[in-house]
Amino acid sequence: MHSIWHRLNSLLTYGSTVLLAVCILTSATDFLVHKSNPVVSVKPAKIEAVSRGPEGDWAWMSVDLDADLSSVFSWNTKQLFVSVMASFSTPKNHINEAVIWTDIITDKAKAHIQHVSLPPQWAYTLSAQDYALRGTPFNLTVSWDVMPIVGALYMQQRSFSGFQFPSEYFKPPRPGRLKQQKPPGQIPGAIV
Repeated sequence: MHSIWHRLNSLLTYGSTVLLAVCILTSATDFLVHKSNPVVSVKPAKIEAVSRGPEGDWAWMSVDLDADLSSVFSWNTKQLFVSVMASFSTPKNHINEAVIWTDIITDKAKAHIQHVSLPPQWAYTLSAQDYALRGTPFNLTVSWDVMPIVGALYMQQRSFSGFQFPSEYFKPPRPGRLKQQKPPGQIPGAIV
C-alpha cells in the first residue's frame, strides 16, 4: 500500500500545518489581547548651532527624551528598536528627515528611557540644501519597532510638533587652542 516515505511525508506535512496554525494563533494574541499604552515625550534640549555651509544650511541639536515603553513588552516581544527622528519641510525638499538617536531594548526592565540633553549619535547634522533652515518649524518623532518572537514586525510612533529652528545663524563657541608652553630653560629639541 503506502510506503514508509509516504507515511513520513504525511506526518511531516500534518505536523508543519499544525505548527503553522499554532504560530498564527499565538501571534494573533499579541494584537487581540495585549494593549500597550506607552508614555513618551521628547523636546529639543538645546539647538547647538545653525550655520550656513557650502552646500546648504545645517543645524545640530540635543534632545530631552523620556519614554516609558515597558507596556509595549508582552510575552511575545523579543526586542524593541527605538529611534528619535527630526523632520521638517523646505521649499526645495518637502520631506526632510534625519535620525538623531537609536537604541535596541531587549529587556522590559530597561524599557524606561530617560535622557537629558541627549546629543546625536552620529557626526552628521540636520541639513537643508536650499539654505532655508533658519526659522523653519520642525517635528520630533519617537518611533519603536516591535520585534516579536513569533509574528510580523510592526512599528508605532509618537510625533511632537511646535518646534522651530532659530531665525539667525550662530555657531557654538569654540574653545581656543591651548598653546603648548615650554618649561623655562628647556632647549627646543633637547632630550631630557
